Amino acid sequence: MAEEFVLDWKVDQPAIQAGHSESLYTLVTIRPNIAKLGDLLESAGDSAALPAHLIVVVDVSGSMHELIQADPDARVVGHGSSEGKDVAYVESDVPSRLQVAERVVQRLVSRLTPLDRMSIVAFDHQAYPLARCATAGELQQALRQFADTGGGGTSMGRGFQAVLGCLPARDDG
Repeated sequence: MAEEFVLDWKVDQPAIQAGHSESLYTLVTIRPNIAKLGDLLESAGDSAALPAHLIVVVDVSGSMHELIQADPDARVVGHGSSEGKDVAYVESDVPSRLQVAERVVQRLVSRLTPLDRMSIVAFDHQAYPLARCATAGELQQALRQFADTGGGGTSMGRGFQAVLGCLPARDDG
């Protein structure tokens, strides 16, 4: 049976060497399967769009608190450890990786229509489901939780495992 949507993805690099830290970027595109949804799309017309359920998975591990670029004007306000390494806590006008991720999620929320829904799962060494199938108005509490969530090591698998709890049950019978 044909699926209603097709998922295309591209990864910027095929592998990461063991013992090396690398950034990995993935572009994911979800598009309607015209063969399955053709009649529905035609009856909806050009002005109507299908409601979306976005599932956003956000890394909130300790490394996400690093600045996105070096800031020579940053002021050290303390010292500690993150993911087993000594770190300096700084005040800076340069945003952290986590702040950038928060802004991206806020932008996605601001573009939701009243029929759209979003689920948000944050993860470090464990998963934190912050919102499940929520409307834009219901997502404000989840957005406020980013700053106080996580900070440990990184286990992307736990984040993606928690996504399963955000998916509606499907009855193919």
